[in-house]
Amino acid sequence: YGNNTELLQGEVWTWEQTIGVRASWQAATHLSVTASSYFSYDNFLRTYQAVEQYQMPRNGLNILPGVEIKYTRDGYVFDAQVTRGERIGWRPFGCVSLTQTAPGCGSSSPNPPPENALLIQNPQSGFTLYSADLNKDYYIRKFTKGGWDVSYWGGNQLDRFSRYFPSFLTTPRLHGIPPGTDSFDAIAMANVHYGFNVMDLLKIDGMYAYARARNLDESLRFRKFDGLELNFNTPGPLGTLLQGTVSYALNGNIERYNSRWAVYMLIFKPLR
Repeated sequence: YGNNTELLQGEVWTWEQTIGVRASWQAATHLSVTASSYFSYDNFLRTYQAVEQYQMPRNGLNILPGVEIKYTRDGYVFDAQVTRGERIGWRPFGCVSLTQTAPGCGSSSPNPPPENALLIQNPQSGFTLYSADLNKDYYIRKFTKGGWDVSYWGGNQLDRFSRYFPSFLTTPRLHGIPPGTDSFDAIAMANVHYGFNVMDLLKIDGMYAYARARNLDESLRFRKFDGLELNFNTPGPLGTLLQGTVSYALNGNIERYNSRWAVYMLIFKPLR
């Protein structure tokens, strides 16, 4: 994106397959340490809207070792993680220049947006991701629960393909914000939630989330993102479980979103 204009010249499809191992050690009653190493293989494909002048990243293997520390006491849960990513054979990607030679990387608009995000930058074959999270839930009688959560997600040497991409199925999840549009180098967020259980037939949880986040390709400033979210799950027909989310963005990159609203539905069916 440049000034909230989508730069389709560099549109890329990405597929990633991941496998890994984890080993945990219960160091004390309330403290555990987990070491992990994941191996992922990335495939990149230029879309029909992208231009040939946009040089693609390589398809290849990534190695991601990491460490996680978790401490729980009196209902509080603290979790901290750090992961180091190494991309084997990584190479530069992007446009050599933004000259407006059709159908080149430049824009044909009379007032073109900043397109520096399309330019080739120094390749970052290695990058670091780190995060810390503190949360607590409160149970009010049998069928009611509330709680809060504060967290920070950051990193070093991040680029377009190693930044955080919040969505319904990834971590971190930026509650209340439509998924699949924004990416960030750093996110600081907090949320409060309150939910109840209707006789084990319907579980509903409402949430307000507030975040400050930035993408260094766009600005050094942390921008405000906040929204509302409603989560529910209930038994469905034929032994299924229905789980859904409805969210509404209050603040964020509103101009980029097709709608402030987002809806997500999952249907689970146990295999017997």
